Amino acid sequence: MRYYAALSGLAGPVRLGASPVTPESTDDITLFIHSWGYYFSIRRKLTLPGRCSSSKGEIMAVKVLITRRLKEGKLNDAYKVLLELRSLATLRHGYVSGQTLISSEDHHKLLVISTWTSEKRWQEWRDHEQRKDFSKRLELFLESPEKVEIYLVGEKLPEWVDMA
Repeated sequence: MRYYAALSGLAGPVRLGASPVTPESTDDITLFIHSWGYYFSIRRKLTLPGRCSSSKGEIMAVKVLITRRLKEGKLNDAYKVLLELRSLATLRHGYVSGQTLISSEDHHKLLVISTWTSEKRWQEWRDHEQRKDFSKRLELFLESPEKVEIYLVGEKLPEWVDMA
């Protein structure tokens, strides 16, 4: 199976190509981008989610759930900061995906779900100075401190769990 890189968030007509990488490979990946008459070539070391494993050897990724309760009338301001924060997170090694949900019952409650290749990669981002700066900016809009929960993805179920 081959994996190809994808890029989003550029405005305008964009053509994107990438050098193929196999799960057996940890080679650099090269992105070729053509937008608005300019050509870009970006080389990066690629970490595939399938290369990360738990101590037992299974594929291991994590879902990070962050719940935030916003002050009255602060949704738009907070959402702008969250979009900036997400754009920075997408550049971090180990970031896979993310989404922001607004509760249908309580429009002041947000849930951010992000997927990381490992808990270590999430912790590196959590402890990064840029994220800490954004967290301080977000605190101005929060009614209470954010709640962070980490869930394992791909972990083998314990033997005592009977799925029959």
